[in-house]
Amino acid sequence: SDATTFWGTAQYNPATQWRTKVAAFTLEGASPCSGNTIVFVDENAAGLNNGTSWTDALTSLQDALAHANTCIDVTQIWVAAGTYYPTSGTDRNATFQLKNNIAIYGGFAGAEDPLTFDLDDRDFVNNETILSGDIDKNNILDAGNAFHVVTGSGTDATAMLDGFSIIQGFANGSYPDNY
Repeated sequence: SDATTFWGTAQYNPATQWRTKVAAFTLEGASPCSGNTIVFVDENAAGLNNGTSWTDALTSLQDALAHANTCIDVTQIWVAAGTYYPTSGTDRNATFQLKNNIAIYGGFAGAEDPLTFDLDDRDFVNNETILSGDIDKNNILDAGNAFHVVTGSGTDATAMLDGFSIIQGFANGSYPDNY
């Protein structure tokens, strides 16, 4: 199975060898926390889909955000050129929710070495990274698009988004989906 169970805070007493599970949940298709500070995303990756390298990149930015939410070592998400949608379904409320202490960077070819690559050297023209609200994928700005492609509410200055084109959000709903 591709499911991985993550445990929240646990207590262990070596004298009695008891453990208390405070929280547990399963995240489908993700890998256990690897200790890496960077999660890689490439819509065309064909490796293990665990986010530990460009070869094994996650193919969904939403999966990377969920992974970063459960793995406290993650501070950056690197996203290769391509188009990413906030959902694979039709939920217009789906959005890329920014997270405190996570910097999300676009504009990568998908082969950069994080040990030697300078983020200032990204090529945004040749490696355009798009966040699109066109969830019905008809290339029309209409009521089949997400209300808000990216949401930063509830975050502080440590939540960063850099190197993306954001297109085709359609906020035509009732408050708060009308702005």
